[in-house]
Amino acid sequence: MTPIPNKWKRPVVAALVLATVLTLPEAPLLLTIVATLISGLAYPLAVRPLKNWKFWVAIALLVGIVPLFSGVRDRSFLGIAYSSHMFAHTRLMAFRGVTVFMLFQVLTVDLNSESFARLLTRWGNPTFLTLFELSREIIPNARHILHQRWKEHPPLFSPRSMLRMIRTIFLDLIRLADRLDQPLRPRLAPDPESVIKTVSPPALIIVTGARSAGKSTWLKSLLDVLKQHSLSAGGLLTLRKPVTPENWTLQLMDVSNGEFREVATMTPRDSDLKTEHYYFDTDALEWGTERLTNARQDWIIVDEVGLFEFNRQGFFPALQILDGRYTGILVWSLRKSLVVELEDYLERNFLHLPHWPRYYIVLDRPNVPSASVSR
Repeated sequence: MTPIPNKWKRPVVAALVLATVLTLPEAPLLLTIVATLISGLAYPLAVRPLKNWKFWVAIALLVGIVPLFSGVRDRSFLGIAYSSHMFAHTRLMAFRGVTVFMLFQVLTVDLNSESFARLLTRWGNPTFLTLFELSREIIPNARHILHQRWKEHPPLFSPRSMLRMIRTIFLDLIRLADRLDQPLRPRLAPDPESVIKTVSPPALIIVTGARSAGKSTWLKSLLDVLKQHSLSAGGLLTLRKPVTPENWTLQLMDVSNGEFREVATMTPRDSDLKTEHYYFDTDALEWGTERLTNARQDWIIVDEVGLFEFNRQGFFPALQILDGRYTGILVWSLRKSLVVELEDYLERNFLHLPHWPRYYIVLDRPNVPSASVSR
């Protein structure tokens, strides 16, 4: 069988799934399975949400609740009366919901959102790109705020505790809005040569930018220039390695000797630490933490300081040890959505770093996607 050309893959697969949606009443269960198989074979990430038990809880509620309270209850199950007509109706709705969801997944999985935003801008919506970039800053921060506040102060389901949590979240969002309005200063030009000449120890350099902006690629170029100036460098780079077009692993590289460890994979596995896309190997994280803890070089790179570290996980123990004894130049790569929380994070968790001179390198343009990673 001749493989489908890549440029036609998405429309062909979407058309096949759409055909199952349109003919679903003929054989709901069979066609739903066919739509799921087609989607999964073409785009494995498309069916990943189906592995989450919460997805099926929502489907079960959709199928089971309505027949209990509407229609003529002419059947019973375990002594519970329900409407067989409404059950058949909600079951068809559930199958249709899954197939439509598969169609949406096929149309959007692995879609380059930055390119899509620029395309809409060229089509005559000049404000869309601005709104898109703003949403990328606000939404991850808002989600992080809600998660943290729920974790720190779980509601006791009393009016007073609920109001207290809502008030705290509201104040957090006000502070977030204020910080988003503040430019990152002082901002350095992204030229490693000038950075080396400008910054003197102790100092903290924050390398930030949109996803696929080339943060890890820039850090590699910095390492090359440091070597040319006979300056020692330690720490870690986090690099993506393709397994298939839709499947990647994350590799930790010790920049002092080039040693690698696989730290995460997109293939599901038992792990206490996982993100939306990756499952992390705690042994590899401990290896990276040990390398950072023992680093003594002129420059130490941490690529990246992410949600794990902001939640006191991942490389956080090593960062605290460095804060207590290191007096060189630290370089952190940090996603843009976390930069606005940096001040609070430093103040809450470190003794010396909040008082160090701080510099920002902002990479605004997408560069080399294969070398960058976002946890």
